[in-house]
Amino acid sequence: FGPLTLTSPGGRSQDFYRTQNVPAIAPPGDYTYEVYAGIYPDIIWCSDSFPFEKLETSDGPTVSNWDNWGRCFNEAGESYLGLPTTFLLLSPAPNPFNPTTTFSYELPEAVQVSLTVYDISGRQVATLVDGYRNAGTYQTEFHAEGLASGVYLYHLNADEYQTTGKMVLLK
Repeated sequence: FGPLTLTSPGGRSQDFYRTQNVPAIAPPGDYTYEVYAGIYPDIIWCSDSFPFEKLETSDGPTVSNWDNWGRCFNEAGESYLGLPTTFLLLSPAPNPFNPTTTFSYELPEAVQVSLTVYDISGRQVATLVDGYRNAGTYQTEFHAEGLASGVYLYHLNADEYQTTGKMVLLK
């Protein structure tokens, strides 16, 4: 996988899905898959592992090597893994939605944040975020169970950055 340097702010995590071949030439038996984060092998910040059993035969295709593949570590790039450079609120996804949608927002600095949802008459129906947040990228789900179908407004206030948008709940 590496060596590779990934820079990420505290409290942030990244998922990298990988698939590992276990070749037919590997003897049957019990194995342990191990993964490490750090500067391997000298400095290990954390590690994880899971056991698996290699059977004599399987119902999958026969493979001859230990190839592994999946999301490339470098495709994210430094700008993706680093701190955001501007305030940003993405449109909720999905939109229209039923009954749940997800908001993603980026903060280039630590600020007080509020993300609220209003019905079309201007009545506040939900507070999704209300508090101090460190710089970084965040996701927040909106669960609209119990609300009527229709247009709803959302408003993000983060320091001097403010933005409002609309979303549609379809039941």
